[in-house]
Amino acid sequence: MTAARPCRPTGRRPRPGYRSSRLVRYRRVRLTADVSGGAPPPGRPFPGGLGAHPAPARTAPEAWTSGRHRTGAAAPERGERGGLIAFALVVLVLLAASLVGGVYLWRRHNDPPVASPAACAVAAETLAQGRALTADPGAAGVWRADREAAHLHIQEPYLYDQVGRYAWYATRIATGEAHPPTAEELAAVERALPAHCRAELTVTWPPAPSAP
Repeated sequence: MTAARPCRPTGRRPRPGYRSSRLVRYRRVRLTADVSGGAPPPGRPFPGGLGAHPAPARTAPEAWTSGRHRTGAAAPERGERGGLIAFALVVLVLLAASLVGGVYLWRRHNDPPVASPAACAVAAETLAQGRALTADPGAAGVWRADREAAHLHIQEPYLYDQVGRYAWYATRIATGEAHPPTAEELAAVERALPAHCRAELTVTWPPAPSAP
């Protein structure tokens, strides 16, 4: 019978320094992972079978939401808030300007126009002479003709019309014509004539002649 041959070991002897080289590689990989923040997920072994790496102290999403990155994320919010405030101020200024312009145009359209000081002086002279008219028809006619010539110096048609109406009504009242002006006509002149002058004008009428 053939004698059994002794069994030879199947494994190879470890090389000298093999354990130390694995330890150096493990430390190098761990140091690189800690510095760069790119460590493998918890539970995943490092190359070389040295076991799982512990969970890092700070993950990448946490780093982006803290410190300098948090300040940078809040900067756009402050910029948007400032833009909205500036837009609101511009809108308020435009609204105020529109309101002022609308009031100015409304007053210019509805308020009576103002005549020149020279025209208002002629109107004041006519009022002073008209309230002193007498019942003499001849004197009243001369006065009215003189006033018509003086009224030609009034360039403003609105004041020229009101002063002419006053001279006509004053003559009719003083001479006692059969058809004197109505109370509404007199009130219209009293209201419209002073509104065209900055100086205060008082519209008064001559006394009517007494009945015989």
